[in-house]
Parts: sequence; structure tokens; C-alpha cells
Amino acid sequence: MLPVTVQVLAGEVVVRESTVVNALDVEKLRALGLVSTGIDWPGAVGLTIWAVLIAAVLALFMERHATEAWNDDRKMILVILSLLAVTVTARALVPGHTLLVYFIPFAAVAMIITVLVGGRTALATQIAGALHVGIMSGQVELVAYVLVPALLGMAAVRRATTAREFATGAVSVAVGNLGVVVSFALVGQSTDPLGAAQLAVAALVSGAGSGLLAFAGMAIFGHVFRITTVFELRELADPNHPLLRQLLLRTPGTYHHSLLVANLAERAAEVIGADPLVARVGAYYHDIGKMRNPSAFIENQTGTNPHDELDPMVSAGIVAAHVRDGLSLADRYHLPAMIREMIPAHHGTSVVKYFYQLAQQRGQNPDDASFHYPGPRPRTKEAGIVMLADGTEASVRSLAEKKPETIRRPHRTHPSRITGGVRPLKIAVRGEAPCDLAPARRAVRAALRPYGVTRDAELVLAFVDDAAMRELNRRYRGKDRTTDVLSFGQSLGRGARGLHAAALLKREADGTLELGDVVVSGAQAARQARRRRRPLATEVAFLAAHGALHLLGYEDDTSAGYREMLRLGRAALKG
Repeated sequence: MLPVTVQVLAGEVVVRESTVVNALDVEKLRALGLVSTGIDWPGAVGLTIWAVLIAAVLALFMERHATEAWNDDRKMILVILSLLAVTVTARALVPGHTLLVYFIPFAAVAMIITVLVGGRTALATQIAGALHVGIMSGQVELVAYVLVPALLGMAAVRRATTAREFATGAVSVAVGNLGVVVSFALVGQSTDPLGAAQLAVAALVSGAGSGLLAFAGMAIFGHVFRITTVFELRELADPNHPLLRQLLLRTPGTYHHSLLVANLAERAAEVIGADPLVARVGAYYHDIGKMRNPSAFIENQTGTNPHDELDPMVSAGIVAAHVRDGLSLADRYHLPAMIREMIPAHHGTSVVKYFYQLAQQRGQNPDDASFHYPGPRPRTKEAGIVMLADGTEASVRSLAEKKPETIRRPHRTHPSRITGGVRPLKIAVRGEAPCDLAPARRAVRAALRPYGVTRDAELVLAFVDDAAMRELNRRYRGKDRTTDVLSFGQSLGRGARGLHAAALLKREADGTLELGDVVVSGAQAARQARRRRRPLATEVAFLAAHGALHLLGYEDDTSAGYREMLRLGRAALKG
């Protein structure tokens, strides 16, 4: 039932004592402030139960269908505050079903959440808000008034990139408001022209207010909750942005490289369903740190190369420093987190491979930790795209012959940027594995990682039966019985183990480090797993890590050595 205007004259008797009151009498008394304001405990309990149910359903929906927002504390706080705002406003203004409630710009909440958080979250939040209004008012038309126009506003601003979309949203909400009001007036056969005119004005004001509040709220809440908006990204994409102007003037080669990377990243993002604008803007700024030392990078060199006179490790440090310098500039210019992330992530934890290999060629036996970028690896689709686009552009630029079939070849090298610039430890399996080997692979890598021998390295994990293990044990150890694990690796100096042993390991001509073979008896591992009451995969993982430690000189033929290897093996199981 739509609202009707009733006028109470001065001196008019509203209700006589001992008479039965109707709904109109109650409304008059409430308007005059003559109704008791005591707490309605049953009603309060009912509303609380209803609110808990709605919140639980909303949380379940977001956990399953809006996981990005669910896992972002800032966005969740915004959603909760928005829902509370709708609930509190409805609680304050809806009872009595006065005209004032139709002026409330409910749709603004949905439009703001659509732009800052996402359409699914906005839809769920608005439905929850509409249901709250519905139970407070008991009126279907108010549920429709809160929900239907908001859906139109959400559709208008879903891909908003200018203020025009918010103006369209305001018109859409106003039309939706009018549609709801008119439809319920016709269904209810309203004969109050003054009330209809007032509702029409309220609907138009609510629509205009929703558009204005959504536009202002997007900017305010985006800043308060540090949520990057499309308008900020468009400002960052402007070539006249101070940082991009500096990049052009100080490092023109890097600027041109960044434009090409941006084109590649934007197209790739469109293809895989990532955010093209985020990828493009991230590519613009990923190399801003090169402005600190432009001539250190080949795209900015005009003839002389300063690295010709430097030690490879020093050169690697200079090149890797552009990540740190870029982050410093990003902080100074307050770049959004999603763009700032691209600066360290576009190299991940890869190796400055050219100088690493140069150091190897000079016989320096370099520590690869000194040639690594600091990371982290990409955590978003857009950051991963920028990493690959950066590598693709650099690889193609370095080609002497840029034919299509030649250009396609660099793609084979891209996985190495993700895994660290050089090949990770390769574990070849021979024989029939008695269980899933994923835990064993993790344990071997964890056991060897502290000694710096897991890159460009190979290890064989072999499985044999009891008879074969007994023969190996008899031949190489002089013990005519089976055992659980044996290791066959490079010859090390007497007493060398751990880091000392790792330094003595020799690489092949191509740089590959062949660590050796770890041989495990599957049958013996199964017996030990049953005796120790643990999964076979865990036992095999422990034995594989134990054997890998043997390759680095660790021995368990003494009590102290046994305890040390037991401790290291258990640590490897934990990763």
C-alpha cells in the first residue's frame, strides 16, 4: 500500500480515551510523538535472528562466488559498512511507511560496491539490504523499490570508465524508481493524485541522488579503503603523468620497451579474461627503477657499455637494483598496490642470467644467490602476464633475424623466468615407485636447498627390490643383507660435508650439476613404514631426503652422525 497524506488540524481530537484505535490512529500518535518508545523485545529478537540468517547466507555466497572480495579485508569492511548503513537507515525511516523513505538513494550502495568490489558482491549485498527493509516495513513495494532500480544502476556502472556512466546510472535508477511506484499505484488503484506526485518527485530525487552519491562515494571510499578505481588507472595511463614523463625523457629506450610490453600485456589479458587496463598500466611502470641508472640497461645505451669494465657480480647487482629503485619511486608517487606489485614481480626470483653465465665462463664459480632478483613471484594474473610480456619483448628485441618462426622460439625460455631463471632441481625416477612421489620430491629439494645445489642440478631417485638392494649393499659396502637406502655421488674430500661438500661438487661443461643416484628399496620402505606406523609416502620421502644428504657427505655411522641426519631428515619432511 502506497503512502497517503493525512493532515491533523490544531485542536483536533486524535483518539478518545477507552476507544479502540486503528492503524491510522497509531500513525497519527507516532507522528505526534505520543507513542511509547519502550523496547519491543520480541521484535528485537526477531530482527536479530533475521539479520544473522541474512548475514550467514551472504557470507556463504561470497565465500563461494566472490572469493576475491571475501579474501580482501578492506573490501569486506566496505561491504559490511554498506549493509549496516542500509539497515540503520531503513530502521530509522521505514517504520510508519512515510514518504521520506522514498527519497533515500538506496541504489547508491549497490553502485559503489559494483565499481569498487564487484557485481556479484553488490547484487548479494543489495538483496540482503532489500530483505532487511522488507521485514522492517512488511511491504513488498519497498523491497522492489530498494532492489529493482539498484539492479538498473549496477548495470549502468558495471564497466564505468567516465562520469557519463554514473549519469546514465542516475537516470536508470530514476526510471526504475518511477516504474516501481507507478506499477504498485496502478495495482493498488490509488486515487490520491497529491500522493502520486510526491512519490514521483521522491523517485526522481532518489535516482539523481544515487548517481551523485555513487560517483562521490567511489572516490571517497576508494581512497579510504585503498581500493584502486578505474579512474585512478586512467590517470596513471595518461602519458603526461609525471613519472611517465620522466621515464620518456631520462630513459627513452626503456619507455619504448614499456609501451611494447603494455601492448602485449593488454592483448593477453583480454584473451585470458584478466583486467586489460591493470595489465597495461602495470607494464607502463614496471621498469621505472631504471631511471636511477639509465646507461646500465642495454636499451638506453648509445655505444659504450659500462658493464664491460665491471665484475659480473657487480653488474648483476646494478641491474637487479632497478627493482628496489622502482619500489622507492612507486612509494614516492603513491602508486596503487596492484601497480606497485608489478615492479618486483616482473622478474620474480629469477637469476640475472647473462652475468651469471659470464661469471661461470670466467671460472668464478659464482654463488647464484648473489645473482637473484629479490622477488616475489607474480601473485595475480596481470602480474604474470607482465612478466611474460617483458621477457617476450626483450627476447624478440635481441634477435638478429626477426622472422615469425624465429620469434616464436623465445617462448620456450619463459618458464625459466617463473621457476627462477635457471632450471630447478630435476629428479629423474627409475624403477617402479611404491607410492606417490610428490612428498619425496619436496623432501629432497628441502634437504638440498640450504646448500645451494638445487639449481641446474639433476638427481636420480631409483627403486629396486630386496634382491637388487642386497647385491648393491654387498658389492659396495661389504654387507650381505638388504638395506633401505644407498647413495652414489661424486667423490668428496675426506670429512667434507654440507656446505664444504657442496663447494667441491663439479658441474658438467654445460653447467649442469649431476648430484648422483639415491637408491631406495621399496619393500624395505614398506616394512619400516608399517613398523613406524606412518604412510609409505612419508617413509619414502624421509629415505629420499636421507639419501640426498649422503650425497653431500653426511654419514650416519656414528651416534652423532645418526642424530644429525635424523634431525635434517625430519626437517626436510616439514619442507
